Amino acid sequence: MSVSEVIPFRTERAQFLFQSKRANINSNLRSGLVHFINNTKSSLYCAIYDLRDKDILQALKDLNENNDRTIELKIAYDAGKDNHPTNISGIDPKPGNTQKELEEYGLAEVSTAVHAGGHIMHDKFLIRDGLSVWTGSANFTIGGLDLQDNNCIVIDSQDLASLYKETFNELLNPEHKHPRPREIHDPSPKPGHSIKIGQIDITPYFSPASGEGIEDEIVSLLHNAKRVRVLSMLISDEGILQALAELGNRNSSIDISGIYDLPQMKAIQETSTKDPSLFWFMDDDRFVGAPSHPFNPNEENDFMHNKVLIIDDDTVITGSYNLSENAESNDENLLVIKSTDVAQSYTKYFDTLYSTYKK
Repeated sequence: MSVSEVIPFRTERAQFLFQSKRANINSNLRSGLVHFINNTKSSLYCAIYDLRDKDILQALKDLNENNDRTIELKIAYDAGKDNHPTNISGIDPKPGNTQKELEEYGLAEVSTAVHAGGHIMHDKFLIRDGLSVWTGSANFTIGGLDLQDNNCIVIDSQDLASLYKETFNELLNPEHKHPRPREIHDPSPKPGHSIKIGQIDITPYFSPASGEGIEDEIVSLLHNAKRVRVLSMLISDEGILQALAELGNRNSSIDISGIYDLPQMKAIQETSTKDPSLFWFMDDDRFVGAPSHPFNPNEENDFMHNKVLIIDDDTVITGSYNLSENAESNDENLLVIKSTDVAQSYTKYFDTLYSTYKK
């Protein structure tokens, strides 16, 4: 698969953007994100785990200062403790300095700190004018927009924007807790409910409101799969690990391969109390670890940061949601996308990364 074939995939109402510095794939996430912000007409709501990129901060500042207050700007950011719920050395922890950067750019008055205790506000999405959504795996940092392997999606849909707005409002709720009982608030569609975006069917899910529902959906799709591609920074959710083991470790007829972040998964494997056989894929030639650097708080990180499953050439699962137990109680968003064209574009991306890391 040539690198030239991995280009942004666009339809009339959606764009799918791919990034990888190591594989020389560049969809110009930063300029695309700045363009998305600059085109705001009435409102922009931003939920972001890590916001330190100067160009993005400047674009938000300009929007806040030059609109004569006719544009409503709100930002929700993670402000939990500077640690990671797994407490594993080398695992990507809570980043710092977002609050400081927001204050420096005059954005404190439109920003809300989301304190989640042991869990995190891990979302990375924007809602523009109640009509468009930017989402994906990339944080708004140099690492997220330039160095890491990430994918982002821009979708024009009032229905989808409305669901994301419900979740955003919940982030601003002073009673926001992790996990939240379903009866208090559940913005996620009921199982099987999808939103039509042109020829694409998209079902959005949000945690912690959906809780185990996201894992159940992923496991259900995997159980019926004949072909699976895994493109995930880490895999540590026991239910998902078991489903993958059924496919790859115990069923030779399944076409399965994958990519994970090598330092992240090594740290998880070495400290996990789970059945060691669940990590079969780390010694399987069909899977490959991306050679990123272990987390360093003094450097921008180059993780293989995607959270993607491609199933049977017609389904893509992607978003901010890592394949981990903690993701169920974090603030996360995930899309289940039904489209052969979208699946083909993600498969091209996967194949190029796979070829790069196999070398």
